[in-house]
Amino acid sequence: KRYSLAQYSAIVPMCGGVMMCTVGEINFHMLGFTAVVASTLLRGVKSILQGRLLTAPEERLDAMLLLYHMSRESLLPLGLYSSLVEYQAYYDPQLSGPGAPRLWGLVLLSGLVSFFLNLANF
Repeated sequence: KRYSLAQYSAIVPMCGGVMMCTVGEINFHMLGFTAVVASTLLRGVKSILQGRLLTAPEERLDAMLLLYHMSRESLLPLGLYSSLVEYQAYYDPQLSGPGAPRLWGLVLLSGLVSFFLNLANF
């Protein structure tokens, strides 16, 4: 897929605005900035690979099968990461108190919205 010069030139003001925001940021840290840039680049690579898998004539996958394969592979690393970072949330009294069913219902609803959003993005 090719892009025109006008489309490439539209990136310049956006990147310039981001650079101006980060220069004056009081809480700027190079590690956080590097993580954001890396995650953006990796998201782009993921989108390109997904597009190729969904449109390749010789090995074309449907959206549901691609989502199935992607979710299996990401369950373990994301589960471990959330267990390490959010370990204090396991002992939160709100998760087992009187408002817990509503809270767990919202968590389930959030997961369903995320699922359908991912399915629609393919």
